Amino acid sequence: MTVARPEILERINRSAILQIIREHPGITRVALGKRLGLSPATVTRLVGQLIEEGLVVERSERVPAGRPRPIGRQPRALYLNREAYHLIGVDLGGTHLVGALTNLEGEILSEVRRPSRPNGNPDEAIGQLIRALEELLEQASQFGYSVRGIGIGAPGVTDPNRGVVLWAPAFQWRDLPLKELLEARFNIPVFVENDVNLAAFGEKWFGIGQKVQNLVCVFIGTGIGAGLVLHGELYRGHHYAAGEVGYVIPERSLLHQTYEDFGCLETLAAGPAIARRAAERLSAFPGSVLRPLIEAGRLEATDVFHAAEAGDPLARLIAEETLDYLAIMLVSIIAVVDPEMIILGGGVVRAGSYLLDGLRQRLEGVVPAMPDLELSVLGDRAGILGAVAYTVFELEGLLRIRRGLQ
Repeated sequence: MTVARPEILERINRSAILQIIREHPGITRVALGKRLGLSPATVTRLVGQLIEEGLVVERSERVPAGRPRPIGRQPRALYLNREAYHLIGVDLGGTHLVGALTNLEGEILSEVRRPSRPNGNPDEAIGQLIRALEELLEQASQFGYSVRGIGIGAPGVTDPNRGVVLWAPAFQWRDLPLKELLEARFNIPVFVENDVNLAAFGEKWFGIGQKVQNLVCVFIGTGIGAGLVLHGELYRGHHYAAGEVGYVIPERSLLHQTYEDFGCLETLAAGPAIARRAAERLSAFPGSVLRPLIEAGRLEATDVFHAAEAGDPLARLIAEETLDYLAIMLVSIIAVVDPEMIILGGGVVRAGSYLLDGLRQRLEGVVPAMPDLELSVLGDRAGILGAVAYTVFELEGLLRIRRGLQ
């Protein structure tokens, strides 16, 4: 049995305390301890830290007129200090960038959206990111806010300790020191993580995964990736490549090949691959409703799923094949991780119930234990809200280190 190191256990408990206070404003220390199964001494110590850092405020509740005042010491209520920090979170997707200025509550105060690769040129991705950050910082200045930290979700294998993007196929980045570049530019602490990891963190903190401790988020868009939250913490793997499920091989014939840019599954079931496969089969289905979109070069994966739901033969063929590929990937995740919940996100999941029902039907009876299978409720804001939550905890770590050096 593996026992968590004390510092990891404390981080988990602090995270849980913050989340409970956010979900139940006005909760007392006693009620907090009961909910989390923590001793009064532990609650007092961790809540004291959070108050000292300005993340939590504690105050006595006013007794309503006409109600008798409680005998003895009145319990004090805990609240998240939503304006303690102002932060920027950015989800740098393979095709689109979404960034936001938020408070500690995750309330979005300002937002920018733009292509991450202007004119399809990956070399311009860093410049586009810098311009988006400049715009958000300018808006923060206009509001009178001081931004304490910036969280970036990058599409690829990322070393979060150094803030280096080890490999991002969408931008052809290798060993890019993104944290160093941005901190030199803006003189603000920057934290870089895999984009799907942050989306998973966002769902855990602000989305449909708030009630569970073990979840996997699978995002299907330009690529396919998964973020794992185990026992309330992100799990990254030895090489920071945990969750790179786009590299799953769904059938034997696809072995003994080299996948240099995108993984095998991504070449079959990611958004662009779904559209490409439909175009390749068009000649056998000349009457398909997808023909005008294919010939105009505007076909998207969601068009395929919507047409499949309406009964188009070409669309149904491609959609059913895609569901098979994705189900094989999900079976692998369930068999290894046994999560309580799997959350599906990314552009492809706009297919909605057709996608969700099709996957559920394929999984039932195949896996040893069926998790809850849900669609993301945060959409493309999961990544930016996860970046915000992640930045809060990384900033806390910096504060503790600095206090220790004083």
